[in-house]
Amino acid sequence: MTVRGWQAFRDGHYNLVVAELRGRMDLTPDELALLGRAELRLGLFYEAELHVYRPHLAGSGAGTAGLLAFLARSGQQRALHDLLAQTPPADELAPQGLDARAWTALLLGDSVNALAWASQAAARWLAQGREQDAGVSLAVMAFLWGVGGNLSRAEQGLRMALSVLPEIPDAAPRLRALALLSWVQGMAGRLTDAKPTLAQAEALLLKVQDVEATQIVLHVRYHLAQWAGETAPNPLDVLGEHLHESDVWRVPFTYSALESALRDGEYAAAFLHLATLKRTELHPAHLAYLEGQLCARLGETERACELLRGAARVFGEQADRLHEAHCQYLLAELLDDLTLRKEALETALKTPLISELRRLCWPVPGPAHWPADAGYAARHQAYLRHLQPPPSKPTVTITTLGTVAVELDGRQVNAPAELLSLLLLKGKLTRSELELHLYPERSASAAESAVKQDIYRVRQVLGRDAITSSGTYHAKYYALSPDYRWQLDALRVLRGCESFDSVEVFSVLRGPFLPACEHEWALEFRVQLELMVERMVEGLGDYYQKNDMPLNAHGLAMDFVRSYPHRLDGWHERLARLEAQLSPST
Repeated sequence: MTVRGWQAFRDGHYNLVVAELRGRMDLTPDELALLGRAELRLGLFYEAELHVYRPHLAGSGAGTAGLLAFLARSGQQRALHDLLAQTPPADELAPQGLDARAWTALLLGDSVNALAWASQAAARWLAQGREQDAGVSLAVMAFLWGVGGNLSRAEQGLRMALSVLPEIPDAAPRLRALALLSWVQGMAGRLTDAKPTLAQAEALLLKVQDVEATQIVLHVRYHLAQWAGETAPNPLDVLGEHLHESDVWRVPFTYSALESALRDGEYAAAFLHLATLKRTELHPAHLAYLEGQLCARLGETERACELLRGAARVFGEQADRLHEAHCQYLLAELLDDLTLRKEALETALKTPLISELRRLCWPVPGPAHWPADAGYAARHQAYLRHLQPPPSKPTVTITTLGTVAVELDGRQVNAPAELLSLLLLKGKLTRSELELHLYPERSASAAESAVKQDIYRVRQVLGRDAITSSGTYHAKYYALSPDYRWQLDALRVLRGCESFDSVEVFSVLRGPFLPACEHEWALEFRVQLELMVERMVEGLGDYYQKNDMPLNAHGLAMDFVRSYPHRLDGWHERLARLEAQLSPST
């Protein structure tokens, strides 16, 4: 039986679902549940609760799915646990519930259980052959790897998730993955990477009607500003009355507001925020951690020590080195214990989340306070070095698809893109090889002079070490310096094709590779690139058609035609099926 509003819900058009279904007296239980789920995505908690409970009580599977989503969005972990206990493991609702539970646990500070539930959800989605749903679970898993200290694995996992999360029909999962990737990059101290990634997530806000998308962007933006030492309003103040009292996002927003109140000495406000958090299901260790800090500020040493010891013990069991180290340091300050200070510094060295370490702004006393203790001095020096962000390399961006340009740290420079692209694609080359590839039509002396001029121009505008040379004069090799970050748009397309990430591919692909260059190496790479794009489109087109995803197939065809308009006529049969969707009759 057809469920009215389902297609609009699947496409992320929740306002259309509400407009079509609200107020009707002939709704089936499944349609009533769908209305409730759409209202929940729009932040209408009271209406959503009513409209998902009734179908659930009537035995509707859609009603149970809606109730799972409602309990997760309102932070009711215990009720969610009880409901999932009644769901058979083989049921399709099981991975949905595990996903919802993992995301809610993440927001409530229960990272250990969140990781376990996200892993189970991903495994069950993959067992059902639903890769995109598994991508949502993988994004949560990857972020939690980062929280646990494995930042490189976290970034790799998030990029893998992004490769299977499309922008259409609903861009919300992709937006969330981008925001989490930005958060991971920021935690590692790489703010220059984190801000552009968050900008990509913000660009998707216009395509998303789910209010949670705005909330996560505000939260990540606030933290990036804190890590950069900039001022930014707390999302709690920005959203105000638009943030429903039952929304689980009130927990992390209030957590941040309480930390700000502690820093500013506004202890009355801190008590109010703490009372709000105690009414939620925030992890007890975090409650003890926050209350311990507040008691310490107010001189209630005995109570503060009791709370901070308990919190430090739990954080240690969860391998949360950041908060464990901060608890140890606070205890050391309260008890004036040098041994605890050493332990705190040692624990802090175990976490790579240097942005959060710097944000906590520990006033760690220097070695001058204990001049006779060489052990403390060594640990303190190691801690200060650990806080330093990774050294930033100059970034050279080479644009070769459709238009040709070279930028150094965002500023356009006059450098030969052909030479840079050739060295980036081919690696180390001799001068004679450069002459043959770049100037095959010129005489030997003219080609040699032109290559020398190109190398000189590169070193002049990008730096003397941008191109390195090695070997004897007659067998000298040239290569791009590893001390720079080289970014070539064509390589981004290749990597996107390999991972079937059409969003990444068509966000970069704006025409043929080096359109004005007709040299053999450039023509060969141009053909290779086009073949990779064709294979990706073929594979994704078949996948979308087999899984009844017409909007995705239509969008893929439009993206391909925009990038290769000359291929619209006379292309082979498999891709012609995608092109047919662009006809006026569709």
